[in-house]
Amino acid sequence: MMNPRSTGGKIVQPYTDDEFNLFRAASSGNISIVERLLEMGVSSSVLINGFSAVHISIKKNNLEVVKRLMDHDSSLALSTTADGRTCSMLASFEGHLDILKFLCNQINNDIEKLDREGNDALHYSCWGGHIECAKYLIEEKGFLVTRENREGMVPMQYACAGNHSNLVKYLSDIADSEQNRSSHQRSVTGMSSIHRAAMHGAIDTIRILLNADASLKNTRNSNNSTPLHLAVQHNYFDIVRLLVEHFDADVQASNDYGLTPLHLACIG
Repeated sequence: MMNPRSTGGKIVQPYTDDEFNLFRAASSGNISIVERLLEMGVSSSVLINGFSAVHISIKKNNLEVVKRLMDHDSSLALSTTADGRTCSMLASFEGHLDILKFLCNQINNDIEKLDREGNDALHYSCWGGHIECAKYLIEEKGFLVTRENREGMVPMQYACAGNHSNLVKYLSDIADSEQNRSSHQRSVTGMSSIHRAAMHGAIDTIRILLNADASLKNTRNSNNSTPLHLAVQHNYFDIVRLLVEHFDADVQASNDYGLTPLHLACIG
């Protein structure tokens, strides 16, 4: 029996029952079935819903399955999902440090590969909020906190958007002054780390950023909106109160549309 194989929602070609069974066994961590199907010559590189057997085993944190699949076909370590994510990116986003370390030992210099948006594995670990993965990539694999994706976002901005306060604190405390400065830089859209935090309701992150540098309270984005503008727009009252009462953010700061945070509060 043949089944439609989907890549990014688009049917590409059929997959066999055995290929689907391998995918399902990898997902559930059933290594005995995985080994039996591999011995039968079943392909482990087929994508089902955008993922191969090794990708799904990484997401499910099935390290022994990952090892067995890569013992069978070492090229899987460099494989990507249908949307361009590498195995190390998946492990970083999910916070599976043991798998990430194993993958790094397999692929060496290819670890710094970028996805279609220019993100590397460190961006993904910060997006997922996994400080141990981030520490490993920075301290042992030499990843740069200054690396920008195509939008100009550095890993810190992902950590701030997700309110991953322990990770934000770690990135802020990195000794290199150049790296510290870059953590607050604006992206292509003019959004800085504190703007991302305000837009996503990340109050713990905002507190950390402002305690380190209170001048960030009135930082402007590309349309001259401040973090207070964004907090008001997105109805994060706790952040509005923090910015105004504790850091004296400017309620009369006007953006390019002539609107102040006070105007937005009255409108909304």
